[in-house]
Amino acid sequence: MDDVNVVVTWPAGEEAMRIIAGADPRVRATQVSYREPEERRDLRRKGRLDELDRYPMSVSQELRDALREADALYGLDFPNDVLDLAPRLRWVQMVGVGIDHLGGTGLMESDVTITSVGGFNSLNIAEFVVGLMLAYVKRFKPYFLAQPMKRWAYNYGDSLTGKTVGVVGLGRIGAETARLSKAFEMRVLATRRTPTKDTPPNVDRLYAAGDLSSMLPECDFVVLAVALTPETNRLIGERELRAMKSSACLINVARGQVVDEAALVRALQEGWIAGAGLDVFEQEPLPPDSPLWELPNVIVTPHASAAVEGYAEHAARFVAENLRRFVAGEPLMNVVDRAKGY
Repeated sequence: MDDVNVVVTWPAGEEAMRIIAGADPRVRATQVSYREPEERRDLRRKGRLDELDRYPMSVSQELRDALREADALYGLDFPNDVLDLAPRLRWVQMVGVGIDHLGGTGLMESDVTITSVGGFNSLNIAEFVVGLMLAYVKRFKPYFLAQPMKRWAYNYGDSLTGKTVGVVGLGRIGAETARLSKAFEMRVLATRRTPTKDTPPNVDRLYAAGDLSSMLPECDFVVLAVALTPETNRLIGERELRAMKSSACLINVARGQVVDEAALVRALQEGWIAGAGLDVFEQEPLPPDSPLWELPNVIVTPHASAAVEGYAEHAARFVAENLRRFVAGEPLMNVVDRAKGY
């Protein structure tokens, strides 16, 4: 194979670029930043492409020049006319797991290979989930709120041991969540799109994806770890929230659109469920007037479950291996199945 031109649109940093460029002597890596505001990315996820002009983006001449020679792209965001700007493009490597924000770029409708970076960061996200479960059961939030006021007050917490966690979506993140939950001697239930005859490791019972109604009433914690697809859009609505225990806590590290947010607010205000740990939302950033900011039984984090020190370098090592395979003509890792949406 001739030289392979890779354009990196994500601000990966010098060390990450060194790792990427070192994948093979034939790799030519160029970094030209293109980052869309979160509000624009959010509109793409929702398919509201006619509203993208509310957050206009320009493509620099430097990026246009780089894309003209690009065989591969590595990044998070891409221009609407990326396929016209990059006529040689054969492969897009995403910087994360999600591809639901590619609407309007034409990439999902093209024959360009798309790969994700799923896998290497699953443990960190699962640790985040366990952290939210611990924060809820140990009642950390009241302590954090009391500290600035120098208020010395006890809160009676509980233990994770013996509790039941239901993992909705037993993929890489879900499997790691199950494994860590077992370390706390929790009972683990899970759903998976394609159940197997044998129960997976660290899972006490596996349910079909469509059998949520049987699993939810059993759970003290419900963890959402599914990809956003037409099947999972609004997967958790009023019926599902009312099926949960009134003492249960919902944790969402998937996508905001997996939950009917208005129904969730009602559930938290009216006591259908006891609490929530939310890292993703229907609109991101979460609007200042959202009731979720001020509900005492909610922990809000800004889509940060995957944000860890060294992410750029870890991801670059994964990308470098995929680049090596691309140059060598070998099968790539984590190829997106367009039919499934992940």
